[in-house]
Amino acid sequence: MSCSSAIPASPELEQAFQNAGESTRFFVVRIENEVLVLHGRGDLTGSLQNDWNGITREVGAKGACYVLVRVGGPKQWLTITFVPEGTKVKDKMVYASTKATLQRHLGFHNFTEELHANSIDELSYDFWQGSKKPVNSLSKFEETRIEVIQQEDNERGFRDQLAQQQKSIRSSGGYHAVTMLFSPSAVDMVSQYSSGSANYVELKINDKKDGVDGVKADNVSASALGSRLTTSDPRFYLYKYQAKNLFLYVCPGAAPRQLRMVYSTAKPSVSQQVEHSGVKITKNAELADAADCDEPYLNSLFSRASYAPGSFSKPAAVDDRPDWMIKLEEKKGGAGASSLGVRPAAGTRPKSVVVGAHPIYGLMSQDPKRPVSKKIVIPPSGAW
Repeated sequence: MSCSSAIPASPELEQAFQNAGESTRFFVVRIENEVLVLHGRGDLTGSLQNDWNGITREVGAKGACYVLVRVGGPKQWLTITFVPEGTKVKDKMVYASTKATLQRHLGFHNFTEELHANSIDELSYDFWQGSKKPVNSLSKFEETRIEVIQQEDNERGFRDQLAQQQKSIRSSGGYHAVTMLFSPSAVDMVSQYSSGSANYVELKINDKKDGVDGVKADNVSASALGSRLTTSDPRFYLYKYQAKNLFLYVCPGAAPRQLRMVYSTAKPSVSQQVEHSGVKITKNAELADAADCDEPYLNSLFSRASYAPGSFSKPAAVDDRPDWMIKLEEKKGGAGASSLGVRPAAGTRPKSVVVGAHPIYGLMSQDPKRPVSKKIVIPPSGAW
């Protein structure tokens, strides 16, 4: 960084700048005998662009100089350092090192912009305006690289969004679940179902296999539901039965295998998006034959078992031990033998057939006062 020179400013220059009224547009300052002196001035007659022509006329071909131009209010001045081609190297260095000195003499707070010009063309108003615009200094390779990085960021954002949608979707049927986004028709029909204007919605996967379309939204009775289900291709259905929401997946056996796989893997995504639309699914069901979907089938889906603890009796145990085991117990006088030496009557609860602890369990206890009490249970007939 070059140091500022110690060239002083003439009193006439400082006084003229301090007393410059709103009628002054610019000053021309030169270095003469190592002093900054006022060499010319121009009045404010109109717009800045119109007054700018007076600068080139005043500067002309008289060599290096500074031009101080009012571009706004009292403290908005532009400093132009004009060093034309052919200027001696020493003079170039002097003018370059004295610019800060000039601004210090006249007050740094008065100057807001700077311009360096080496020719009359660069001293023009258009050149100054062009110098204020941002310059694209990137090469073609750098521009292409930035474009590719932006495309990668966009793709990365799309993948992140897709991953968030798939995060809570579980795998189904041994295949990884896939996300199928709803088309406007599907969104509209599910909305009709949610609002209560329809109790039946049919959804299908589109031909591109990348989304779900709505096929039909209607009001269908339970008795007529089976006749409204497709018998050729897989479909998803929403049906409201007894104020409950049924999500039904129908997959006919005659449907193409590839299509069945697509529907099977898309099922979790479709049901999840239905719930995201405000429909709480009460029951999920699958059918291979649409003819099976009738009122009894619907009742069986939503009916609850009427059993309560203690409301039914446990069947009586039957002694189905082999004869050799019963005879063995009779000889030993075991608890399982009857007093008459015959098998207990059917329907009576036999006594325990658990024998003493096996000797092997004695090896597992290191404390003789706390032996292992685990016993061997003789399995029933036919267990082996």
